Amino acid sequence: MRLLPSTLWGNFVIGAAAAVFGPAILRPALVGIVRTGYQVKGFADEAWDTAKREASEIRAEATTASPSEVDALRAEVAALRAQIKKAS
Repeated sequence: MRLLPSTLWGNFVIGAAAAVFGPAILRPALVGIVRTGYQVKGFADEAWDTAKREASEIRAEATTASPSEVDALRAEVAALRAQIKKAS
């Protein structure tokens, strides 16, 4: 079974149909793809900005911590490491 006609007129009809109906079908599909691409870019930009903001907040919090808080966190980390070694 042939999908494409083997005659000149058959090829002409296929070409004419593609010229008439192609833009009506393909243009909306391409516009949808481009819009989706812009939305994905927007989501990625928003995620990047959020990550940068949270990282700067963490840096600011780390630089303002008092020495007693730092010592407490180090002791907690050491205790957790000891628990992990014990469990392994």
